Amino acid sequence: MLTLLENPQLFEHDRFTDLLHAVFHLAEELNARERLVELPTTDYNHLSGDLTRVYSQLSLNGWSI
Repeated sequence: MLTLLENPQLFEHDRFTDLLHAVFHLAEELNARERLVELPTTDYNHLSGDLTRVYSQLSLNGWSI
């Protein structure tokens, strides 16, 4: 997937590039935590915002899960 971000042709498709950035950021945030239970409220809020960003990018682009 990192190869996709390095592809200069993707910069012509800003929305797809934004989606990739959002997905990679969410993946990094999830991997940074050993467990996803009993997290501080601030972490839940941050992850919620990241998930919202991914879903909004999907809906803006007309993709479905």
